[in-house]
Amino acid sequence: MVGSLKQGVCPEGDVYRILLLDDDPDDLELMADMLRTQSRVRFHLVPVHTVEEADWHMRHNSFDLLIVDYRLAGAFGERQGTDFIKNWKELGLRTPVLLVSGQPRVLLDRDILTMISNGSLKFLNKRDMDPGTLLDGVFSLVCRPIRVLIVDDCQQQAQALEDVLRADEFHRFRTWVKHSVPDALAHARANSVDVIVTKHALPPHRGLDLIRPVIEEDRVPNTSFVLLAEGKLLVDDYVALRMMGRRQIEFQSPDAIADGSIIPSIVRAYNDNLAARYYCRKDQVAADKAAAGTG
Repeated sequence: MVGSLKQGVCPEGDVYRILLLDDDPDDLELMADMLRTQSRVRFHLVPVHTVEEADWHMRHNSFDLLIVDYRLAGAFGERQGTDFIKNWKELGLRTPVLLVSGQPRVLLDRDILTMISNGSLKFLNKRDMDPGTLLDGVFSLVCRPIRVLIVDDCQQQAQALEDVLRADEFHRFRTWVKHSVPDALAHARANSVDVIVTKHALPPHRGLDLIRPVIEEDRVPNTSFVLLAEGKLLVDDYVALRMMGRRQIEFQSPDAIADGSIIPSIVRAYNDNLAARYYCRKDQVAADKAAAGTG
C-alpha cells in the first residue's frame, strides 16, 4: 500500500510512468527537465496542459505517479487540480499524487488532507522547488530505501547509527557497515550506494582516504557523503573537501547520531547531490551552446 511507504528512492532498472499536468508550459518543461536529468532511474513522462488531455490519458493508460498543478485552465474555465484528483479518486484511483502550486497559500479540503495523511499524496510549493525537492517528492511516493554505507571502526557506534536509521518513522534506509577504509572502498566499488557516512578518524586511515578515491573513480557514481568529525577539520582537509565539487558532502558531529540530526544530513546530502548534478549539467549545456555559437 502506498500509505505504508516511507520516503526513499526508486529502484534502478525500472521505468516509471509519470503524468505531468500543468497549464503553464514553462513550469511543465522545467519539471520534466528536472526529472530527465537525474541518472538513477528512468521516467517515461507524459506532459499535458489541460484537464481534458489528462482525463484522456488516464482513461487509456496507467501511471505510477501523477504530478498535478493546484490551479488549472480548462476548456470550461479555471479548475482546481484537486477536483481532477478527487474525480479520479471516486473512480477508484490508487495512483499516488504529487500536488504542486506556485501560490503562497492554498486551501486543501478534507479529502485531500486525508490523502496527505495516509501517504498517497504530497504537496510541494513551486517556490521551493529544485531538482532535489522535486525528486524527493517523487521518490517518497514510488520509493525504495536510501542506500547508506556506514564506515566506523567502532562497532558499537556503527550499530547505534543503524538502530537510529531503522527506527526513523519517515524514511526507509538500507544499511551496510564496514569497519575499515579498504573494506568500505571495496563495497562501494561493487555495490550501488547513495550515501556514505564515515568518521573522519579511521586509524590508520582518515575518512578522506575513502572519499577521495570514491570521487575520483567513475566506477562509483552518484555517491554523496556525511563526514563525522569532532572539533575542527585541518585546513588541508577542508580545502581538499571544498575542491570536491562533484559530490555533496555534509559535515556532522558524532553526537548527531544520538540526537537524530544525522538523518536530515543524510537525506540532504543525497538530495543536494542530485541538485548539484542538475545545475552542473545545465551549465555545461549553456557552455556547449555558447561554444557552438562562437565556433
